[in-house]
Amino acid sequence: KIIDVETAFLHGVLEEEIYMDCPPGLAHTSGECLLLLKSIYGLVQAARQYYKMFIGVLREMGFVGGDADPCLMMRENELGIVYIAIWVDDSLLVGDKKAIDGAIEELKRKFKLKIEGTLDDYLSCEISLSPDKKRGWIHQPHLLKKIEKKFGPLVAQLKEYKTPGTPGYSVIRNIIEKIPKEEQSIYRSGVGSLLFLVKHSRPDIANAVRELSKCLDGASKAAYKELKRLIKYVLDTRELALKLEPSETELEKGKWSLTMYSDSDYATDPENRISISGYVLFLMGVPISWRSKSQKSVTLSSTEAEYVALSEAVKEIVFVYQVLKSMK
Repeated sequence: KIIDVETAFLHGVLEEEIYMDCPPGLAHTSGECLLLLKSIYGLVQAARQYYKMFIGVLREMGFVGGDADPCLMMRENELGIVYIAIWVDDSLLVGDKKAIDGAIEELKRKFKLKIEGTLDDYLSCEISLSPDKKRGWIHQPHLLKKIEKKFGPLVAQLKEYKTPGTPGYSVIRNIIEKIPKEEQSIYRSGVGSLLFLVKHSRPDIANAVRELSKCLDGASKAAYKELKRLIKYVLDTRELALKLEPSETELEKGKWSLTMYSDSDYATDPENRISISGYVLFLMGVPISWRSKSQKSVTLSSTEAEYVALSEAVKEIVFVYQVLKSMK
């Protein structure tokens, strides 16, 4: 379930002494001002103070975690297990039904809540579950509709592509012969939309989007053409979703299991000969983290490039391990 705390930022407790001008309509003499006793919307620290207060309430309720990942906590009691993922004033609760309902009832004593029983729209994602609740799919139909509305006419005449990007193609920044200003705006907007798609549900386009991101300030005609190709691919494969189905073998073991795949190319960037690292991390057979990123230094061999890629992958494993450990 999804819960939304109403007037969330008004619950924060200020740690500083803050004054504000008297609002219109309030009788006051010249030079008078108001001392804020609690947080209000518009303050720089409003979100932070709400978070600190909300986390404190969860800890009083018996939730643990929030150390390695400050926005993920869990509680286990006689009702079962419940996990809560916090996103500002919206929180996602997953776990045993009785445990979820129990946590919501306790939160109702502290806050006025809006509760949604479906996961049709959470952070621009839609989470679909099978009838037996043993598998799920994350996709982003709302974002795809926006992409189609904005870029659909631009790519409608293109042929259907089987891959996200042209095999072996590398984007080169073109500072001298930039595309027209209008097309440059479309380019940045398109890459931004695709980045949000990569973040949540489409790891298959991660490398192609990374390549396009290299020239946001100086895209060439070739890069603009590559963007249209990728948008066409995304729209043609809109039915694809990220499958969430824990491996039966891993479930039988009864423990959290992490599996990581890492790889790199070698000096394929024609401008600076930087290598590219890529990895995908599975938790109990479910992909939870992925990345395609340029390495920070120039490696001198394919072996060194692989070691650098592996180093980045291990950092992600350590982080996820610390998150899991903090919730035991």
